[in-house]
Parts: sequence; C-alpha cells; structure tokens
Amino acid sequence: MRKIVIYDYSPVAKELMLRLGSEFGETVLVARNDMGYKLAATEGFHPILMDLSNDENLLKIGVGTSVSDFFCVSDDDDINLFVTLSVRAISSETNILARASDADSKKKLMLAGANETIDFNEIGANRVFHLLRRPTALGFLDSILYRDDNELQTHGIIISEIKVAAGSASDKKTLFELDVKNRYNLIVLGVLDNQISRRFVFNVNSFNHMIDAGDVLVVIGKDDEIERFRSECI
Repeated sequence: MRKIVIYDYSPVAKELMLRLGSEFGETVLVARNDMGYKLAATEGFHPILMDLSNDENLLKIGVGTSVSDFFCVSDDDDINLFVTLSVRAISSETNILARASDADSKKKLMLAGANETIDFNEIGANRVFHLLRRPTALGFLDSILYRDDNELQTHGIIISEIKVAAGSASDKKTLFELDVKNRYNLIVLGVLDNQISRRFVFNVNSFNHMIDAGDVLVVIGKDDEIERFRSECI
C-alpha cells in the first residue's frame, strides 16, 4: 500500500486531497504552521501540524520507511527546495513531486532530487499541463487550471489516457512515427512507460521514445479525434 505525504497546505494541496482520496492508499496532509493547519481543518480535512524542514520529523512521518510518495506543494519555492533536498537525502526511493513557480525553480528542484515538478506558469502559458504518475492527477490538475470556466470541456477538449495493446498500430512505434498532432490533431502530453518502472516520460525531446504494449499515452484534444486515434491505432 502506498503512503502519500502532502506538504504544505495550499490550493494545490487542497485539490490533491479532494482528488486522490484513499484510492491509492494512505494520504497524509501535513501543515507547516498554525494558519495552514486551521485553514485545512476548517475546510474539512484532518491535517497534522509538523515542520518537515526538520529531518527528525521527516523520519517520524515515515520518510525512508513507509512513505512512497512525497508531494511538496508549498506556495514558497524556498520551502519546496529545502524539503525536497531533505527528503532525497533520507531516501533515494521516495517519489518526490514538487511545485515550481518558474523555470529556474524547476531546475533547482530537479537538481535537488525531485522526480517531477509542476510549473504552473509554464502550464498556464501553454494551456497544457504536466501530470503526476497517476490517472487521478489528470482530474486534479484539470480542476486547478479550469475549475472556474471549464474552458476545455466547453470546447469539447478532453484529456485521455490510452493503453497501448500488443500488436496494435502503435506498438513498437515512436512518437515521431505516430505523428498524432498532424494525423489526429492531438497533443501527446507524455507516456507512462510500462518498462521503465512505470515512469512518466514527458513529451519534451522524447519523440524518439519507443512505444510498447502496456504503455499509456496521455493525450489532449477533441473527444471524437481521440476516439478515432483509439480505434485506428490502439
């Protein structure tokens, strides 16, 4: 069973708590100060008040033993960076996702040991977003970005996960060969690679990535085009 720690309470943390639920195991919300703790409690959650910039507290919460995933989503870049460094120093196995406010923060977080980062400025500029390694994350990020106007849904645009079947037209093909952008007017956000520890490969400089049976393609586009791609290539 997975144990997911979400630190610290913020709008991103709130959406994660609402979306993840208990589907993937135990989810622990940690607030770093009284303000965040009280706000989380007021909004119906059951947070723990703990400063995770302290290594002893990281060990107490289970980093290095029971924690499988650590989501560092404070609104403060310095906190995200410091805690990411601390978690990675304790555990080389924990999957760390950290929030970045800009490209510079993203680079620092990756160097600090984050497996993935969420850069909301980059996402907003491109109207396309990265995601976590879980299907639930699609709904979570979609909610954050489009919860006010539901712009994607209004225009018939959805995000879909498509599993590649053995012997299909997509099996043993590269993203370049599939050419879904021109053939189906879809954008491939990335691939959940079944052979690389189910690691998400973002569609950035990855057009030569080989698609295999069992991989999951994450695409964004019109519903009818997604279904056409699914029927012809999957």
